[in-house]
Amino acid sequence: MQWTGLNELREKYLSFFESKGHLRLDSFPLVPKNDPSLLLINSGMAPMKKWFLAQEEPPRHRVTTCQKCIRTPDIERVGITARHGTFFEMLGNFSFQDYFKEEVIPWAWEFLTSDEWMAIPKDKLHISVYEEDDEAYDIWTKKVGIAPDHMVRLGKEDNFWEHGSGPCGPCSEIYFDRGPEYGCGKPGCTVGCDCDRYMEVWNNVFTHSSLTLNEDFLSTCCSIFFDFNNSTLNFSDNRFPFRVTCFKDFLDTWKTLCDIGI
Repeated sequence: MQWTGLNELREKYLSFFESKGHLRLDSFPLVPKNDPSLLLINSGMAPMKKWFLAQEEPPRHRVTTCQKCIRTPDIERVGITARHGTFFEMLGNFSFQDYFKEEVIPWAWEFLTSDEWMAIPKDKLHISVYEEDDEAYDIWTKKVGIAPDHMVRLGKEDNFWEHGSGPCGPCSEIYFDRGPEYGCGKPGCTVGCDCDRYMEVWNNVFTHSSLTLNEDFLSTCCSIFFDFNNSTLNFSDNRFPFRVTCFKDFLDTWKTLCDIGI
């Protein structure tokens, strides 16, 4: 496995999807523009709702970004688990009426496991799909070649993506197994457990419906999020996200300036 810092990981991801024909865009502002449904941007796809809904023409039908986000619904979990934060960067690749599951699922696997990119051992990765999504399950098992014992079907609470109003749909997540030393020790500990052993690093979101319009899209589209901060944590020996590269450098500088111990 190729360990990399925050800046290197960001560049690898964006470059990979540029090689797949995506246009790299800068992060949108944290305060949404002309969207009264959100106070702050909470996901990579949130600034692109009109492109997903085909209400505006995007600059290209394949786009990749590293979006600054703020989330607070689970703020009480920050500092307790190794996977919760409020401000973070979300890497994403987005298709607006272009590719869908058949293309993007193999791309996710290529980036994570190929020697050219992340070179993560395949046996360390586990896949979840929405319980009714037989198409995604078949692509993972028959096209990509994932063994059934590394697959799990989960319900709407875990594998159906929606945030506020706008596009929503089933999703398929990729989890990294950090090892039993990070687990809860319970016999049934597996993907979906609330402990820190199996950590989500990737979420393939297959948006095909709208919470606002309450109808299906005439054309399919998808957005794929790479959990930047969690992934950097997973691929290092740190237990908490605030001790990885950029965060650690910032905290160490702040500690020195304030003359305090952390």
